[in-house]
Amino acid sequence: MEPVNLRIREILQDSRPVLITGETGTGKSWLAGMIHEYSNSADGRLVKVYCTGHSEEELRSELFGRLTSISDYPDQNAALSRARNGTLLIKNLNYSLLNLFNELHDFFYRSGNISYLNKIRLIVTFTLKPGQQLNGNWVNSTNATEDPLWHVLHLPPLRTRREEIPDMIQKYFNKVTSRYPSSPKGISFQTMYRCISYSWPGNIRELQNAIEYSSLLCDDIQIEDKNLPPYLLQSNKNLCSIEDHISQQSFISAERNLLYTILQISPNRNRAAELLGLSESVLQEYLCRYKLEHPNPNC
Repeated sequence: MEPVNLRIREILQDSRPVLITGETGTGKSWLAGMIHEYSNSADGRLVKVYCTGHSEEELRSELFGRLTSISDYPDQNAALSRARNGTLLIKNLNYSLLNLFNELHDFFYRSGNISYLNKIRLIVTFTLKPGQQLNGNWVNSTNATEDPLWHVLHLPPLRTRREEIPDMIQKYFNKVTSRYPSSPKGISFQTMYRCISYSWPGNIRELQNAIEYSSLLCDDIQIEDKNLPPYLLQSNKNLCSIEDHISQQSFISAERNLLYTILQISPNRNRAAELLGLSESVLQEYLCRYKLEHPNPNC
């Protein structure tokens, strides 16, 4: 899969609509907001239309207003009118609303409405169920020599990119620490293994909530299993073999980062070993392996 950050640069260069697909919690809304913030429509409004809990008819009325035909123009209270010179974000579209999506597509690409594409940045997030896939080619059924009508981005679930979990955990630790300076500075080896092994059905959102929950409840220097949300400890069915999903190099990097962090905040090697749950001799083996030293060589 082409890196998302490279696709974003491409997206920001023109005004074509964007379709973002992925399971719940994969970051679709965050990405849509970032595209708006850095696009030419950033100075305009970000108008959001939520699909969850609404019928097709209710959403059609919200988008187009009181028009009686797709050939008419939206009235001034319609979302399409309110989003002029800004961004229209349609959140959580799903398979039951494909007819509405097709109507929206036809509206933008009808010959008389092409000018709308230069005045509205249209972003649609499409929610997939676990294991479900959506082929974005159906929105780009143009000749091979023409540019696609839509930018299509797919955000994969966290369970398929476990090698990113250690870095994500560190990122969320940094966020929590910036707000709560007394929060823990790291996570134990055993708990890191558990986090990587867990399938995270709620994806990035669930991981972020779990780290914040654990950080606020932990009164020690690092998070242990006992600090994790209870459901994560009890749900053994969502655990799997780490070796099947994460490269050795990725975990080695996370291990080294944890050692480095503990050394920076520990007054001596004895305390560092205690925090890590290791003997001093085993800690020394790790330090030699990763070529690390305590900041205070006299400790």
